Amino acid sequence: MKIFLSTVLISLMSFASFSQAYTVYDLYTKKNPPIYAENENIPTWGYDNRLGDGATLSYSFAESNYACDSSSGCFSLSDFMPTGYQDTIALAFDAWASVSNLSFSVAADQSGDIVLGGEAIDGLSGELGHARIVTPYRSGNGLEALSYISSGAVHFDPDEPWSLSGSSTPLFDVALHEIGHTLGLDHSEDKNAVMFSIYEGTNALQADDIAGIQYLYGASVSPVPEPSTYLMLLLGLAMVAGYGRRAVASQK
Repeated sequence: MKIFLSTVLISLMSFASFSQAYTVYDLYTKKNPPIYAENENIPTWGYDNRLGDGATLSYSFAESNYACDSSSGCFSLSDFMPTGYQDTIALAFDAWASVSNLSFSVAADQSGDIVLGGEAIDGLSGELGHARIVTPYRSGNGLEALSYISSGAVHFDPDEPWSLSGSSTPLFDVALHEIGHTLGLDHSEDKNAVMFSIYEGTNALQADDIAGIQYLYGASVSPVPEPSTYLMLLLGLAMVAGYGRRAVASQK
């Protein structure tokens, strides 16, 4: 059985080497791009940020009146996720913050930079979720354009059997992958990475994921608590029990 995660609808540029396999989004692959200033074809969060600068972001959860890009329906996560999903998603954000110069806070009323909700995608056991970012640009000094990420969204398919413990579709793993997309990462060529296109049970950031996010935002400059060691251990044990022998799953 193949299970698909998302692809943000922007092409990528590869930085593959023996030790570095992550990819990031390249705005030069879009139709009729402007002339960007140096490295500004690689979008990151922060209106005045440059590649390698940190950022402070907010995220929020979609409400029942959530509008997205699907004609088949959009939902609040509370309509179909198990109780406690907010804490699991917070752990996924914390994991990225713990290894980079990023910080996250929760915002109310769908006002976050990144909004997480549900979207009827393709039914059971197809695409588990997807992520999207909006990447406008503005004029810098002279004629060169400056890019930035202005908003992001993560959508989970409500037809999947979501689980916080790993007994079915693991919310933490999918959220970790999709949040990576909203931060500017595309798929990695390292099969051990969270951002690899084939899901094989990885539920913690690997060296290549960390290299990619630090390329975009720099390393952590202040102590950020790692996700609870005990909780992560439970998630890991549950994943071994629930997914150790499942078929290889493809992530999009």
